[in-house]
Amino acid sequence: VVVADSSRRPDARGYGLLGGQPVLAVPSMRAKILAQREGLGVGWLPRQRVAGWLSSGALVEKRMADPREPNTLYVAWRGDQVGRALAWWVEQLKQPRLAKRLVQGLDRLA
Repeated sequence: VVVADSSRRPDARGYGLLGGQPVLAVPSMRAKILAQREGLGVGWLPRQRVAGWLSSGALVEKRMADPREPNTLYVAWRGDQVGRALAWWVEQLKQPRLAKRLVQGLDRLA
């Protein structure tokens, strides 16, 4: 199960895909987590977002022979479109409480 690349570029890349395997593409990380919880496939998930489901057994973590390095996530926006709304949003992103909310467990929302 993978989150579909929303890029409009024809050279959009996949991350962590192994060739020759069937792929179920979903529109969001939430949809990916729910699809995997329902048994529709397997894939990498942010541990913090599924911690409750790992504890309850709704999801099972499998050890990998060759684990991959953690992802670095970035936030980006167009540099030529700086206005008051963007300035406000950037200030919000600097708040630790927002960062925590963005990655907290999905199991509380579903």
